[in-house]
Amino acid sequence: MKIRNRILLGYLMAFGMAGILGALIAGWSMEKFMSQRAHENVANISTQTATYLRSYLDSKISLAKVESNGSLFVDLLTGEATASEYQMAKKWMETVMLTDDDVSELWLLNNAGKMMVATNPSLESLYLTSDPNFVNGKKGLWVGDVIRDELTGKIFWTIAFPVVDQNQVNTLGVLVTKLKIEPLESFLRSQGGLGETGESFLVTSDKKLLSKSLFLDSDSVLKTVIDTENVRRCFDESEIEKVESGADYDDVLAADGKDSTRTYVDYRGVSVLGTHAYIPQTKWCLVTKLNQSEVWDPIVKTRLVILAIVGMGFLTFGVAGVILSKKITKPIEELQAAVDVVKAGNFDQKVGTASPDEVGKLSRSFDEMVQSVKKYRQEASSKLDEQTKEITSKNLKMSEQQKALLNVLEDVENEKWRVAGEKEKMDAILGSIGDAVFVVNNDLTLGLINQVALSLSMWKGEAAIGINYRQVLKFVSKDNPQAENDQFNDEFIEKVLKSGEQAEMSADTLLLRPDGSTIPVADSAAPLRDKEGRVVGCVVVFRDVTKAKEIDRMKDEFLSVASHELRTPMTAVKGYLSMLLEGDYGEVHKEWVEPIQTVMHSTERLINLVNDLLSVSRMQAGRIKFAMSDFGIAEVVEQEIAELKTIATDKGLTLEAHDLPRVSVYADQDKIRQIINNLVGNAMKFTEKGGIVISGTTEGDLFKLFVKDSGMGMAPDFQNKLFGRFVQESTSVKGRPAGTGLGLYISQQLSRQMGGDVWLVDSKDGEGSTFGFSIPISGTGLADQVANKLRRLLQV
Repeated sequence: MKIRNRILLGYLMAFGMAGILGALIAGWSMEKFMSQRAHENVANISTQTATYLRSYLDSKISLAKVESNGSLFVDLLTGEATASEYQMAKKWMETVMLTDDDVSELWLLNNAGKMMVATNPSLESLYLTSDPNFVNGKKGLWVGDVIRDELTGKIFWTIAFPVVDQNQVNTLGVLVTKLKIEPLESFLRSQGGLGETGESFLVTSDKKLLSKSLFLDSDSVLKTVIDTENVRRCFDESEIEKVESGADYDDVLAADGKDSTRTYVDYRGVSVLGTHAYIPQTKWCLVTKLNQSEVWDPIVKTRLVILAIVGMGFLTFGVAGVILSKKITKPIEELQAAVDVVKAGNFDQKVGTASPDEVGKLSRSFDEMVQSVKKYRQEASSKLDEQTKEITSKNLKMSEQQKALLNVLEDVENEKWRVAGEKEKMDAILGSIGDAVFVVNNDLTLGLINQVALSLSMWKGEAAIGINYRQVLKFVSKDNPQAENDQFNDEFIEKVLKSGEQAEMSADTLLLRPDGSTIPVADSAAPLRDKEGRVVGCVVVFRDVTKAKEIDRMKDEFLSVASHELRTPMTAVKGYLSMLLEGDYGEVHKEWVEPIQTVMHSTERLINLVNDLLSVSRMQAGRIKFAMSDFGIAEVVEQEIAELKTIATDKGLTLEAHDLPRVSVYADQDKIRQIINNLVGNAMKFTEKGGIVISGTTEGDLFKLFVKDSGMGMAPDFQNKLFGRFVQESTSVKGRPAGTGLGLYISQQLSRQMGGDVWLVDSKDGEGSTFGFSIPISGTGLADQVANKLRRLLQV
């Protein structure tokens, strides 16, 4: 037998024995665990249900006993009660039935069996001398048999208590409480944990079904006999004697050395896992059971999973054994062939392998005898040239991809502006033929509404004029699209009516329609004034912006996908360039260093662009995570200044901080550093001489930081779009450094998520700029609001 086959055979035998043994042990353990768990589950549910039933019955019996001791009944039964006291007794019974839904009827009979008072007037003055409740109730507590009302078909059970005189000596009559069986049935049906085939039901002392069963219709109650093994054991006299003596029920059931939960055949002839509990107060039996097939179903599935795992493992180890045996024997075969060639006189033969064992070392030693240092250097130099060409080719390809991405981004932005222009033209056209317009009076009723608005709102009622505008047009937010708790997103209308100033709809405004659907809308509201200039209402104009939202979504999806696809290859290019500069592939010629560094700087810029795009994508998808904490803001600012001061000094700039309040803020420290780094970095980037001054102050719940530079400033027309995405002032004229146009947008969005903001305080072209940045102070109401907001976002 070949060495390869011996290795493979031994490998498979070892795994086969271990796998089969492991599968047997795992299968046996899992089967035992799951079977025991099913037994315990049925037993626990039975115990809990029985405990509830006994407690429920005890409470009803105790209540009936208390009711029978009322002095009002004593007067009625001794003949001393007046008509008003009779009415009071009647009223008391009615009150009991109103406060206790379980009670169906109440009877009060005297010693002669005459019905003195009853909630059913038709029974009064009748004699029920032979009624079991009267006969047995005179002797003491009596829990009657379960009966079915012949007229209504409903099932009841009774409790009878003697009414005695004030000396507790003589029996004057009997108080009978007639109770419904439905509450017990509802409780039994509400019990969970028994799967699809499990159930709990009650059986009377004569073995008739008392409560509804999962597999029998309701007509079977008090008709079907349940004579199964566990019912017979439940009504066994010895078992009843032990239960009534107060013995633990689990001990009673397991007295014969078996588990309290057992397998038996139920009334359908189906094998089940079940148990029972005797209810001594009413002499009922509680049966709890579960189909044996449902118990075994997960066990069978587990066995199949274990067999599949063993089979896959055997196959995997077989393939691994073949590969391993080939790997072990292949160097020996190659060495044998090479020795035969050399024996024939061919000394140019190479047999060297990468194997670290003795055979590999021998083959490599054989090759080393015919190698020369000159040939090695020539091969190394040739290899370095080849790799350099490959990296240069890849870098050129990445540069082309970078240009393509920037062109695509420019096209997307141009398309956005083009769509915006088309939208303005469309608005003008719609204005001439009628846009969605309505007028709201000061009392919030509709004064005017056009057909376009009615069509968008899908209003199908009578004339809308004169009714509250919210009945026709319901503006809601994206966070509460169904206006739960009557929360609407129409504050812009209230603002116009109160302030008399024009107001815009919020960006996430939706129009909720009668069928529950929503459409995104946008536009504004303007005040409507009378001749004296008083606000008498407002005019609201809006339109459906579904298509515009879809275009924005498509652009954002493209940016996210493109960024993810570019990030990995760019990181690989940067890594190879670093390895090339560090000499990992051999000595780099001096004339190559500068071009490689230029390529590496371009790659880093492209990586920064992709990272910014990914940050924007995560913000819009709500996937930015915040690690909020309390920390000293002045210390963080000073640390960032210390890190950036070297860069400022290299550019011949000063970087200083003045008047920083020593307060603690509530924010994500890493993101605060990112915002500060961006603001100060922008200031240094656009400042050629002079310096940057950082100052701070507190205002209300906010800490405010200001970054002032003596740089180039900005033109007024550019300031309005400063915080947009991909916005940067042209650099071709003044030679300003280029960027991605995302830094200020990201900084502003991060600060707003943490309860603050970033804004332009002041800027003049050629005179410098001042930016402001705010964040909540620790322990303030604003900080608590931010914490609750982020906590809700995390739960979602």
